Amino acid sequence: MNSDFKAHSIRRRSPKPPKPPKEKKPLSVEAKQKILTLCVSVIVAFALIFGIGIFIKNLNVTDLVKGLFFEFGSELNHTNNQTNILMVGTGGEGHSGKDLTDTIIVASIDHESNLVPMISIPRDLFVETEYGNFRINHLYDMIKSEYEEEGLLEPGERALQKYKATIEDIIGVPIHYYVKVDFQGFEDIVNALDGVDIYVEKAIYDPYYPKDGTIYYDPFKIEKGQQSIDGETALKYARSRKTTSDFDRAKRQQQLLFAIKDRAMDLEIVTSPNKIKNLYYSLQKNIETNLKITEMIELGRISENIDSTKIISNVISNDPYSSGGFLYTPDREQYGGAYVLVPYNNFESIHLYTQIHLLNPEISQEEKTIRILNGTKTTGLAAQTYYLLARFGFLAESTGNADSKDKLTTKIYLKNPDDYESKTVQFLINEFVEAKIENNLPVDFLNYEEDIIIELGSDYLEKRRDDLII
Repeated sequence: MNSDFKAHSIRRRSPKPPKPPKEKKPLSVEAKQKILTLCVSVIVAFALIFGIGIFIKNLNVTDLVKGLFFEFGSELNHTNNQTNILMVGTGGEGHSGKDLTDTIIVASIDHESNLVPMISIPRDLFVETEYGNFRINHLYDMIKSEYEEEGLLEPGERALQKYKATIEDIIGVPIHYYVKVDFQGFEDIVNALDGVDIYVEKAIYDPYYPKDGTIYYDPFKIEKGQQSIDGETALKYARSRKTTSDFDRAKRQQQLLFAIKDRAMDLEIVTSPNKIKNLYYSLQKNIETNLKITEMIELGRISENIDSTKIISNVISNDPYSSGGFLYTPDREQYGGAYVLVPYNNFESIHLYTQIHLLNPEISQEEKTIRILNGTKTTGLAAQTYYLLARFGFLAESTGNADSKDKLTTKIYLKNPDDYESKTVQFLINEFVEAKIENNLPVDFLNYEEDIIIELGSDYLEKRRDDLII
């Protein structure tokens, strides 16, 4: 497949502006409880990763009992001890554009740290493929339609495999599993859980929310503050974007995934046969995946060691001043009047970001802060470096000038010498700032709050990654 696309990447939190400058013998009560708990653990595993529970297309009680009493679970596929899963959300039957993938999230389970970083890919990302050049949310629909025209068996499954390969090219890492859920599946799951609780950071009023199956609108509003919402409201909260940005919507979708996970973990759900039954039936008709039941059981076991603090949310955006801001909006005339997002340069940046944050999620837990000082005569060099590091998710906190503009050599000072072993420092040195680590901290630097001080010298202009500058 010719996947010669172009795009870019993301991060967990936006940086601060620079200071100037996650009849058979009946079963016993205990056995029933274990089966229910197992069922929930599987659901939680998926909710934990992408908020939709599990696929139970061919699942029955026999499978559950077998898994319970014979420890029927299998190791998840992984690369370098990490399992990567693609989740896509579509409209489904009864909705316009039923096969458009308007939600695209890649989650990675780190089996050593139990961290789960997630990346949302915007649906408007422009890609060039063998099927044509268009927004990424059209690709699955195009592939599936072609397979249907060719009369191939299981066109949806084949299309998801091909689509998965495309996303692999975009982010630069292998994806082991995929799950697709439609709107009705998402709504049914939330309702089966008797709703979820969320905190709405900013009130939303969307007079242009589409009324499916018509040309009319179904205005949506939700107030700021703590809210308990049902499936219909949750779906609207996840889809609304006319009065907010697509990137705000991506953040809300990840917020809902966490809320579903928290709700599924509730003891009331674990001990309620009716809720378990509702979940079971809500999932089987609305979800597609290549995960085997044994792998689902293994996910359930893994979920016991993961809580919300270990789930790391990231969104690729077009804000060049914040983490993940590698995309921009070109003139629509160049793309037939369509609104699209394209990268500033190429996929190398998103691949590097993925290496940093999806494959090395410990960096987000280290939270090493950075101060950048300009020791050259090049005006704005510290600010430019600040935004470069911030786009790749490093916590650049402030900028300023060094005590001289004649520094020849770039140096990195660490408030704590042990930080040299941190992945943050190693990535800074290997990918962004080729510099010597200084062991002796100048007296003037002792009052700085940041963990890492980068003093830029004139050699930085020769060694810096110009291919990453926008």
